[in-house]
Amino acid sequence: MAKDWLATAGLELAVQKTEDVLISSRKTVANIIVDATTITSTRAIRYLGIHLDPRLTFKEHLELVGARAAELGRSLSRIMLNSRGPKQGRRLLLMNVMKSTMFYGAPAWAKAMTVKTYRRRLDSTYRLAALWRRVLLS
Repeated sequence: MAKDWLATAGLELAVQKTEDVLISSRKTVANIIVDATTITSTRAIRYLGIHLDPRLTFKEHLELVGARAAELGRSLSRIMLNSRGPKQGRRLLLMNVMKSTMFYGAPAWAKAMTVKTYRRRLDSTYRLAALWRRVLLS
């Protein structure tokens, strides 16, 4: 059915690159067969930079983004320390890069922040960035 629609639109499906996730409250795995190739549902997929899990809780997304932003902040702060200490503009740049990394796609996953365990990773990363900014300002 989807393959027919793609053909009428003049598009092709790259089966080897295709992933799927079954969005459901059940713990089921769905297999889709396209051109004798079976595509098995995965735990989460990345779509436009946001990780989608089967229940749309965004837990995995928040964990990954928090870890990525913390690593990015550590890397940038190490670079800045080697260049005669960061000036205020550079410190603000560091903070803004971390914030933009953490909050990308926030309207999609904002409701997930109401869950305390999901929020913990981003809170700790944001607090770390604020401490770096404060220490570097003094």
